[in-house]
Amino acid sequence: MPLAQHTDTAVDKSVVVVGGGDTAVTMALHLAKVAKAVRVVVRGSESKATINKLAEVSKTPNISVMFETQLESATGPDASTVAHVTLRHIGEENATVVPCDAVYLCLGSAPHTDMFDSALLQKDPEGYIVLTESGSQATSVHGVFVAGDVSTNPWKSSGPAVGAGAIARDREG
Repeated sequence: MPLAQHTDTAVDKSVVVVGGGDTAVTMALHLAKVAKAVRVVVRGSESKATINKLAEVSKTPNISVMFETQLESATGPDASTVAHVTLRHIGEENATVVPCDAVYLCLGSAPHTDMFDSALLQKDPEGYIVLTESGSQATSVHGVFVAGDVSTNPWKSSGPAVGAGAIARDREG
């Protein structure tokens, strides 16, 4: 099916992708085809994505990348909807609140999910974010999707993670 049929949650919206590897960059490139703006938040000083993917990102005008930045929170009008994120540049005291319509978590092999409140975003005992329905990357918070190794998806490798990213992009929580 054409990409446009799978991107309803991002069409003409501002979205945030959290992660610095191939999964995050691939997700950002797919979302950029339909989203108004894609902001990639990378905790480190550089991306671990392939050179070809990074070159593609640099040529995509609606993708911005924020290095040495971490997501502190995703909040909205109620506990089940995201309307903005709070981002903090590492080493700085002040955080920035950024409006967004969806957040895509595309993080690494260890589930670095401590930044998310378990009371809002359901996690299993090991810290993996629980998927709310089979065949979906939706979480317990509307507008927050996960892809890659932070989810309870049983396949933990880059191929399934990219596929999970596509599912996250396509579904509305």
